[in-house]
Amino acid sequence: MPRPRLSQRHRFLALPLILTSLGCGAGLTPPASPGSPKTTALKCSDPGSTEKCPPTSAIKAPSCNPDKPQECIAHCTEGNAASCNQIGTMYSEGLGVAKNQVQAAAFFQQACDKGDVDGCGNLAFAYEHGAGLRKDTVRANAMYRQFCDAGAWQSCFRLGAMYSLGETATLNKEQGAAFYRKSCEGGYLEGCAALAAMYELGEGVGRSEEQAFVLYKQACDGGVALGCRGLAVVYEKGKGTPKDLHRALSLYQQACDGDHFESCVAAGQLSEKGEGVSRDGQRALILYKKACDAGILRACFSLALLHSVGSDTVTRDPSLAATIYGQACAAGEATSCRNLGSLYEIGDGVSRDSGAALRLYRQACTQGLDQACQKAKKLGP
Repeated sequence: MPRPRLSQRHRFLALPLILTSLGCGAGLTPPASPGSPKTTALKCSDPGSTEKCPPTSAIKAPSCNPDKPQECIAHCTEGNAASCNQIGTMYSEGLGVAKNQVQAAAFFQQACDKGDVDGCGNLAFAYEHGAGLRKDTVRANAMYRQFCDAGAWQSCFRLGAMYSLGETATLNKEQGAAFYRKSCEGGYLEGCAALAAMYELGEGVGRSEEQAFVLYKQACDGGVALGCRGLAVVYEKGKGTPKDLHRALSLYQQACDGDHFESCVAAGQLSEKGEGVSRDGQRALILYKKACDAGILRACFSLALLHSVGSDTVTRDPSLAATIYGQACAAGEATSCRNLGSLYEIGDGVSRDSGAALRLYRQACTQGLDQACQKAKKLGP
């Protein structure tokens, strides 16, 4: 099987989470679940503990092979902290094992207790979001602060996200910016990208397009997709630097290659329109499809529309467009419902069906699309 790829969720990026607890993997022997009665002394991550958690400079043994979950469990049992964090990440993401947040949190606890800083950060993240254990944002905040003060810059980033987003802590953009700055200055480049966005918008700091440019570039040069995305917008809009659509397209592509799927849409739009760059419908098609496959509904709409109308390099295929519109419509993308209704109304790529067209127009209308309301009124009683 292909080597599982550890997602950036465990680098503590402020991304939305789907937090579910599923059954554990068949044949695996995980540790006891969190929440079991404890008879041992308080650990460093426990509330009220006077024990300091290990510094970030703690020696870290090599992790296990993520292709071999049993090996990771064995190494964790033998005391390899990095392997405990590795198998915890695998359980949390469902990489090579059945997804199970409860077991993930148990392994993160073991990793943290054995001195793995990443494991401690993942444990705090689990407390923050209630992933596999009882949600405790106060405890998560305290853990992040302890690790941040010890030089774990990822934890400083997470504090920045807590305060700047206001989802798991009282909204305080100034404090959020301060923690993002601390993580950035410590070399955690996702913090630089987040701080750049705050400078761009003037949230928590004085608005400065020039400072945003510098920070986005620093993050992008370090391989952070969000940094490249931000820098692309700066070049596309000419904010803090001369407008350069060729550079913007290149940066959107770079961010897309790093799986920032909204950037795939932006690169596709520039390629399709050909304004300031060479028009390339085939490239747009590939970019839209990548983002659509990742669940970006507006990319699905753009993909369907391109198939519907065609271009110099894309053969028109209204039947395929109808299929994609249908999938996006079913997922709640109102403009796709409207356009699919139009195809049914005129019988383009599908059998003509005014009843189906009317239903689709009304569906889009209920989602707030005025043009669909007008079409429904014109077509129906």
